[in-house]
Amino acid sequence: MGTRRLFFFKSGVPGPGFLPLLVALFIAACGIILLLAPGKDSKGPVWPEARVRWQIAGSYLALFLYYAMIPILGFFLMTALFLSGLLWWWGNKGPWASLLFGGVGAALMFLIFRILLEVPVPLGIWAQ
Repeated sequence: MGTRRLFFFKSGVPGPGFLPLLVALFIAACGIILLLAPGKDSKGPVWPEARVRWQIAGSYLALFLYYAMIPILGFFLMTALFLSGLLWWWGNKGPWASLLFGGVGAALMFLIFRILLEVPVPLGIWAQ
């Protein structure tokens, strides 16, 4: 079962897809409020420098690849690669430190979601 198919409610009880939906709606509402009423002291948008714009673009690309590849490579491997890549891209850490922290972070998330909460996560190539 892929993460995109998690149910929101089942028999009147919130399912594993409920909290992500609730958080997404809250974030979207906050964004709309900021667009419609930016505040009295707002002088308009301040655009980041070119280097930061490239980091943002790379982060969007990483997020797209994470979403597209998670059913194939599985939750653990893609989460480790995603976290490692973002740590390296944004944190200016070396590749070994990024891989270490990405792997530990992915292992903790896998332990929490798959083992403790028993949320079905895609296993990808590891399911066979």
